[in-house]
Amino acid sequence: MILRYALAGAGRELLWIDTRRARYLLLQAAHPDWQDRAGLYASELDAALIERAESVATSIVASTVEPRGRHGPMVTASVGEDQVTTALVDPGAPVASLLSEAIDAVRPHPVSVVGLAAEMINDGDIRLVFTAVGVQPVDLQLRRESCRVSTLVDGGWQTVWSAGATDSARLTLVAAPVGFLDGVRSPAVLEPGVVARTMLPNALAGVADRSRVIVDIDATLAIPGTENWADDDAEPGLSMDVRDRWPIHLTAGVKPISTR
Repeated sequence: MILRYALAGAGRELLWIDTRRARYLLLQAAHPDWQDRAGLYASELDAALIERAESVATSIVASTVEPRGRHGPMVTASVGEDQVTTALVDPGAPVASLLSEAIDAVRPHPVSVVGLAAEMINDGDIRLVFTAVGVQPVDLQLRRESCRVSTLVDGGWQTVWSAGATDSARLTLVAAPVGFLDGVRSPAVLEPGVVARTMLPNALAGVADRSRVIVDIDATLAIPGTENWADDDAEPGLSMDVRDRWPIHLTAGVKPISTR
């Protein structure tokens, strides 16, 4: 029995349930509480969840297929030699509840996950902090031109700074005690627990209202063992790039601190 869940659109994520193990690849979270991290989670599932997964997979294979689109949630069920892919249209369906519980069960078990935090310092600079979480290294490469800072204006986010419009922010990563890691022109490999930092100089210079500020950035991750997970029929972002790297998107609220 295999269940595969894929979400493309507002969020981008993949979940595999295979025998007793679940693997969850988060590329861009739809929920605001999870938008500051991306990567792979994995764990064993308890017997009750596995039994429900087997029942749901059997039911999907035997049911009428809902045509899939290129956006939205989709589920593929494999039982024996039978395989069916169907759109997940009913959020109250048993499969939706099962998938939600499986993701909740696997989230406490990061394998290779990067987290982003942002700090306002020196009355206008922003420091980005990338933390490697899990049991395997994080292979991270930032897309410098994608980095932007936005403030909340009249209920909408307005960009006040972007890396593509300045040469002052190289976004190269530095971590103690390793030192220079790059992470822009070439990938940076962060061992579990390593914290890497970079600066956005004067990102908030001239911005009066700093009560609600966020940073967005695109990056890529190389995660061994996920090379055959790509869904080329879904759009956007469930395919790997030409170097077999996963595109991710991170968003973090900027918190004020007083010193470097």
